[in-house]
Formats: sequence, C-alpha cells, structure tokens
Amino acid sequence: MTSIAIAHMVDTRSMDDGKDPDSDDLDRDRQAPNRTHMTNTNGPMATFKRVALLYMAVLTTASVHAQSPSVYAVAMEYDPLPGYQYFFSRIDAGTGTVAHVAELPVDGFYMGTAFMNYNGNYMFVGRDSADLTFHLYEVDTLGTVLNAIPATNSAGTSTNLLCVFQSRKCPYYYGIRWDSDPLHELVKIDPVLGTATVMASLLMPNQLSQTTYAMDGEDRLYFLEASGLTGYKTLFRADPATGVITATDSMPSPAHLYNLFYDCEADKVFGFYNSTGGFNVQGSEWVEIDQAGAIIHTGTTITAGGDFWTTAFTTLANGNYVQRNTGVSTLHLDPADVVGATFAPTPGPVTAGDHKLYAAVPTSCGYTYACSEETQVVGIGGEVGAWQLFPNPALDQVTVATPAVAVGGIYQLTDLAGRVVTSGRIHGPATVLDVRPLASGAYHLRISIGEVHRTMKLVK
Repeated sequence: MTSIAIAHMVDTRSMDDGKDPDSDDLDRDRQAPNRTHMTNTNGPMATFKRVALLYMAVLTTASVHAQSPSVYAVAMEYDPLPGYQYFFSRIDAGTGTVAHVAELPVDGFYMGTAFMNYNGNYMFVGRDSADLTFHLYEVDTLGTVLNAIPATNSAGTSTNLLCVFQSRKCPYYYGIRWDSDPLHELVKIDPVLGTATVMASLLMPNQLSQTTYAMDGEDRLYFLEASGLTGYKTLFRADPATGVITATDSMPSPAHLYNLFYDCEADKVFGFYNSTGGFNVQGSEWVEIDQAGAIIHTGTTITAGGDFWTTAFTTLANGNYVQRNTGVSTLHLDPADVVGATFAPTPGPVTAGDHKLYAAVPTSCGYTYACSEETQVVGIGGEVGAWQLFPNPALDQVTVATPAVAVGGIYQLTDLAGRVVTSGRIHGPATVLDVRPLASGAYHLRISIGEVHRTMKLVK
C-alpha cells in the first residue's frame, strides 16, 4: 500500500531532539515503513501512522464542466519499494486526484516554508538528497527546479533555515533560523547570493518550524511560535527593517490561533481561530488580527472540511473559487462578484437553500485570503434554463427571461468599466430593455435578488 502525505513539513526526525539534521538518525527513522513524523503545535513531535492529509480543493469560475485549476503541493510518498520519495504534485481541484508532476531532488522538506513568489513560481525549503544540506527551492509548474539557494549561513550561530517568507515589496526573503540551542535568529536573505544577514535574536525554545506568518502593509511580520517562553503559542510582531521583535499586546487565546494570511488590498492580517485548539479548519472562526495582536471575532465559522497540515499552493486566475461545506458537490462564484462582500454561485450540482461557502479570493497584488459566509442559493436545477437574454447580440431591444424567484429583483446593465448605463426592477418572467441608445460593445446585466446575484453578458 502506498501512503501519501502532503504537509508543511514532512521529515522523519524530531525538531527538538538537539541532534544535527545531517545525522544518521534521519536515515534510520526512514526505514520504519509505517511512520510519518509531523510537528504538533501543542507539544513535542508526534508520530502518526500512515497519515493521509487533506487539503482545500478549489473549482474554476468558468464552468462546472470545464477543466478545474490545480492545487500544487510538495508531497512525500512512502512505499516499501523504493521507500520515501518526494514529488512536486498537482491536485485536480474538481476530483481531488493527486498526480505527481516531477520527482524532487530532496529527501525532506520543512513545514511553513511554501509560498508562491512574485514570478508565479513555487518556493519551499527542502534538504538536498545528494549533499544533505537545506536549500530554498524555486520550481515552476512542471516541477523543474529553477533555483536552489543554500539555506545555511556559516557566519551565523544557527545552521537550519526553518521558516522562509517573502517581503511584500519583494527585494528580499526573510527567514528564522534555529539549531539545537535556544537562540533563534530573524535573518534577511539575499535572493541571488543566498547570504543571510542577522536582523535580531529571540529566545524561543524549539518547535519554531511550527511558525506561520503574515507580512502586513508596512512589511511588519506577524508570526505564531508554537511553544514560546510562556509554554504555549504566542503571537509575535517583528519589524524586519529594525530587527525589533515583540510579543503582541493582547492575545486572549494564543494556542487557538493558526494559519495567518495577509490581504494586501485591505492591509489586514487574518487567521483561523479554533476554540478547541485543533488543527482542522472545520469549525474554526475566520478572525482578523489588529495591529496590537488582538483578535477581532467575525462570527464567521468555517464549515468546509479539510486539514491545514498542508503545504499547498493554490493557482488562482480570475474570480473566486469555492467548495461547498457538505457532501461532495461543488459551487463556483460568478466572476462579476469578485469585488464586494457577497458571493453568488453560478448554476451547479447543488440544491436551493442556505449554504456555507469556503472561498479563496485572489487579490490584485498576488496574495490570497480565505473566508466563509452563508449564501442563499437560488435558480438551481430546472430553473437554470429560464435565465436567458435574447436576441443576443441585440440591436434595438433585448428580452430578459428569468425564473419566478427573480421577480422583484433589481437589474443593472453596466459597461465593461463598471459604469451603470440603465437599471430597473424585474416584474415578471420577461423584461424588455431598450438598448438603442447604447454604443456598440459588450455589457454585463447583473440581477440581484437579496444577497444573490446573477450576471449575464450582452453584446450590442
């Protein structure tokens, strides 16, 4: 039987045993056929048996029948023969099928180190299978290694680069290093030379490989340390420019906050808050972290299932991607609803009613944030065919055919720049619009029914 793990870090040694990462202990552990070691944010290393880790799948906005975008991940696979292998893998967002794109020249990789860079490639920290040293790897969607920056610095006191993150302004990478002593260092890494400049030191005992992080608009770094001087997870704030690292002013339940995200458009840091202290996103609350580190509760509960022990890269094109919270059916959002707080599903294999949706929302600067909200789904099933525009293209008039549920809804006709050229209310199954005053070109007709929206394209 083959066991596949997709995780922030999959390695077969303890991070807090004080041993050299290049020792023989790693190789001895790898002979155990049914063991995968992962870090535990509430304590020391835990051992799991044949763990199959989950991920958040996404669905394209184009059509439920179109090819779905892919989630890319670094995956470890164990089989008695040939043993442990590491792959750059593609996960089909529609079916969840894992396909190995290319085998990677590594024999381990670190949790908390994966991200997309500004070139659209994928970055992670792994250990070279030949010389057993750690590198910051850059790979493309074919799994080709484009760059491998050494993740060590002989001038420093630490030997392992455990956590790597990128400045929002892109000229440098930053990292946190740690070896067997209790001293951790915040370093700035030259992306070309790979040299690391120590910015600050912080006394934080072990488990720093658990760190999750987010850069805010001022390039201040927020990170969660799994143990900390207090013995539980603490939210810290760091200024890479000055090297100043401080614990945040208020943190009511630090052990329950994990997976930080930065929305560069809103200039806000978000995260998942799980009151049980678990790692599963299901049941977690989507919260905002203010500049003082306080949790601003949104009351929005993530009900889409999944496990966040993943080092996965989500490819986002235009629009939003969403997974339904129950069953295996999926929804996707109308591209016209990218901007704004309300999301509307286009027709898909779901039933009408209230649904909790998990959405990964792309921003113009290349970041992604996630959210969940309840949406009323209408116009599903037999009513789908009732949404029509004809004739289309139109010359003088166009008829808008809608299902009964749309009566009373508001329509807006906008040009491609988003300017409203006409608007009104849906009074029956057929609404006639006079398009003679309009210039030739493409338009969007948006129909709003409460919190649900439907958009159709019109050509004049």
